Amino acid sequence: MDVLGDPKTFFTTAKLTNKSGEEEKFDIDTFYQDPQHYYVESDAGHCDKELCDKEPCVPAEIWQPEIFSPPYLQNPGERPEIISAPDTLKYNQSSTIEVDGKINKNGSLVLVRLGSVTHSFDYGQRLVDLHANRLVDYPAGDYENLKYRSTVNFKTPSNAHLYPPGYYMMFYINDSGVPTIAKIIQLEA
Repeated sequence: MDVLGDPKTFFTTAKLTNKSGEEEKFDIDTFYQDPQHYYVESDAGHCDKELCDKEPCVPAEIWQPEIFSPPYLQNPGERPEIISAPDTLKYNQSSTIEVDGKINKNGSLVLVRLGSVTHSFDYGQRLVDLHANRLVDYPAGDYENLKYRSTVNFKTPSNAHLYPPGYYMMFYINDSGVPTIAKIIQLEA
């Protein structure tokens, strides 16, 4: 049983023409400037030839890589970094983390539950705001390249029904809205 069809024509792409009927190679910039620029010869098995020849071709897929850089990484200052944090946390207890980078008074510490997506829904997603009750800054390293290390004291949530046990990502977010890279911790009963 030949399931791939004719290997000579299987991967043949349609020939595109412009509005004048002249053959033209696909160019992404031309397509973005004029999405109705390209036309393709009709496929008698899929549509009426007269209708297809009058309608522009809109490609189903555009193979163009994209790199996303979140806007918060463009904010001034260095990205903070969690230097030390506990691997496990228990409910309704105080704990501390150490952050490299100057802490501002409006920074925040949060836990985000790891996702468990099915059918594009995630019923287990949680965001826990860990209210920091004291911030202590102290200089670290040589004084030419002065950086700050900060100790952040916080209290874990008390309600295991709202915040079920499991693995969470911990982030410290500074005043500029720039988060640390996540530290994975386990919240356990």
